[in-house]
Amino acid sequence: MRKFLAIACTLLISVAAFSQTQPTTKKNKKSFNLGNRAGDHVMLQLSVDHWNGAPDSISSHIKGFSKGANAYIMFDKPFKGNERFSVAFGIGVGTSSIYFKKMFVDINSTNPVLPFRQVDTVQNFKKYKLATAFLEVPVEFR
Repeated sequence: MRKFLAIACTLLISVAAFSQTQPTTKKNKKSFNLGNRAGDHVMLQLSVDHWNGAPDSISSHIKGFSKGANAYIMFDKPFKGNERFSVAFGIGVGTSSIYFKKMFVDINSTNPVLPFRQVDTVQNFKKYKLATAFLEVPVEFR
């Protein structure tokens, strides 16, 4: 009986020893080499400005080639979970200008609507320019 018990215990121990497997290695996540990607960007834009839907009383007085320019500095911040995606944020300045002929834009007016007056008489200027400038905070998903 002792021999049978010794053989049974040996078999049970050996079965338990063979039932364990070698630990598997974890799957390696794909690593992206982004060392050559720039962390900041300078963006310059040039534009031709035109007012769509302007009334005939104004659009007939718009003169020539109206232009604008924008300049931005943006910084790139990749996501920790997936470095292929990132968010870029920054600061910039946008400008625009529209030229008029025989038109006066009264920017000192207190009206909520900017008044445009036709001047076909003595107060006529060769050019009249309405320029706007904006401070912008762009956010871009890449």
